[in-house]
Amino acid sequence: MDLTRLAILQLAPGVSKKAGVAGRLKGVARELDNGGWALEKMEMDTAGMSARGSIQLGADGAFNKAQLTSLKFAPGDTMQVEAERVGALLKLNVKGNSIDARPFLRSVLTGGIDKSGGRDVDLVLRATVLSGFNGEVLTNADLKMALRGGGLQSFNLTGRLDGGAITARTTGSGSKAATLNVTTDDGGAFLRFFDLYNRMRGGRLELSSVMGSGTQQGSMSVRNFILRDEPA
Repeated sequence: MDLTRLAILQLAPGVSKKAGVAGRLKGVARELDNGGWALEKMEMDTAGMSARGSIQLGADGAFNKAQLTSLKFAPGDTMQVEAERVGALLKLNVKGNSIDARPFLRSVLTGGIDKSGGRDVDLVLRATVLSGFNGEVLTNADLKMALRGGGLQSFNLTGRLDGGAITARTTGSGSKAATLNVTTDDGGAFLRFFDLYNRMRGGRLELSSVMGSGTQQGSMSVRNFILRDEPA
């Protein structure tokens, strides 16, 4: 099937396809007992993304579940995905040896994650290597994230940067906006990973920020760090 005329908006945070961009899809279609359809032995390639596995659609054409033995948003990605829709909630379980996080990070930094169409999503991600900007990587990354109505409800990340461990988690619930708390012994690598600042090396960083759409307010402290090539 030729996907060139198809537009895909926010397939995942930071991942879209414009109409006119070449793409192809092939597989074996099978009708299910409930009137839905399964596409097995699926192979999809488009806009720098490729997927292999199977997908199930309901009788109304809505997504039900998928099991992808291979999913790539960047050439070096090696990840597997299990996805299932339970009511209005989409559950995603992602595992991989190497995952390029830059499209997702761009979406977070530009506010694109808040434009996800009001989705409810539970994400569990485990990666041996999670690649960010400026050549920085997060190893043994373990991420649990929940979106409700397209907004961030909870976030819990652990892993290790080049110079030390990192933990990031949200606190607060109910009507109050969640607060994101980040602690790491390599603040310079953290800032480079997110492409926020490139001239700091090392440093004990502690960050607290109230989450929400638009400008976030909070505080950050850094100590025992070095600045390189910073204009006087």
